[in-house]
Amino acid sequence: MPEHDLVGELDAFLEGHEPELVEFRRDLHAHPEVGYSEHRTTRRSALRLEAAGLKPSVLPKGTGVIADIGGGPQDEPVVALRADIDALPITDEKSVPYRSLNAGACHACASSRRPSTSSSDVTTPSRKRRVASPASRAERARAYGPRGRTAISLGTLRAYCARRSRSQA
Repeated sequence: MPEHDLVGELDAFLEGHEPELVEFRRDLHAHPEVGYSEHRTTRRSALRLEAAGLKPSVLPKGTGVIADIGGGPQDEPVVALRADIDALPITDEKSVPYRSLNAGACHACASSRRPSTSSSDVTTPSRKRRVASPASRAERARAYGPRGRTAISLGTLRAYCARRSRSQA
């Protein structure tokens, strides 16, 4: 198997796509959506993944996206790259051009950076699954406390993987 300079490849990708990734992140920052309301964010994330040559699948509730990255063997382990997409229900007090336009919603924990930066994962050679998680922080805080589980249940991921495996067989 040929060696890859993953750091160099990532640096080159980011350098070549920096303006569009910054614009994407700032757009998400300006239009934050709280848990289970991330329809616009889901659409924008899916479009960004499609532009990168992937085939994203929107989760059944209409918020959140799953996209397989790479074409490794089906029996090869898959690494899930998760990106929170929900905003916090707080007022955005920043004074920047991309300040929240949605009253009472704000990306205050760098969460809008995650979908944009994880888009760069398409350049790495191994098999991955990118998961944009809806309502993750709100769900953890409400149901499990700060160290809670991901908003996408293991059952949802298992069902998705089973459907995906059957469709590729």
